Amino acid sequence: MAKPVTTTVTSSDTIMPEVLSHRPELATLDYALNDRSIGLAAARDAWRDMIEQGARAEH
Repeated sequence: MAKPVTTTVTSSDTIMPEVLSHRPELATLDYALNDRSIGLAAARDAWRDMIEQGARAEH
């Protein structure tokens, strides 16, 4: 069975809470190739959501 591709849409709700629970000073996001399949509008919305989650997180 093929592993599903991780995109910013799937990561926004799953990976971000896990990453932010470690209270990093800096987090980088790199989903450019994976996000080709979801379209520009969906990728932009998901990136915006992930950035806002990081901005709201306690450091």
